[in-house]
Amino acid sequence: MATIPVQTKLLVEDVPEDQRDWMKKLIAPLNQFISSTVAAMTRDLTLTENIRCQIKELTFTNNSASFPLLFTSTIKSRPVAVLKLNVVDISTAPTALTAAIDIPDWEFTQKQEIQINTIAGLSANQKYRLTVLVL
Repeated sequence: MATIPVQTKLLVEDVPEDQRDWMKKLIAPLNQFISSTVAAMTRDLTLTENIRCQIKELTFTNNSASFPLLFTSTIKSRPVAVLKLNVVDISTAPTALTAAIDIPDWEFTQKQEIQINTIAGLSANQKYRLTVLVL
């Protein structure tokens, strides 16, 4: 992985004297851009602010009456993936599941909704809290 350069600011003094007048106008916005970029690239990037995606938490009981699970998509393009981030069994004491849980059957509806038709790997009639990432 590349590292952020040590020099993150341009100085007027670094420019040849005959070019300083017009460079003064360029350096201020360029330094602002460099500063923002360095800040973002040094661990300030977030999924929801920097990547077109949606994180959604759903609570449901795993039975046929609960499906399909529906929620409105907030991303501006057609989703390409619905990924499981976390699943917690909340039937009794909340317990994070470490078993393989998959969302093999989902679709994007005409109403701009994500429709999850099945979730593989869950026990029947248990209550779950599912966190998904929509890309």
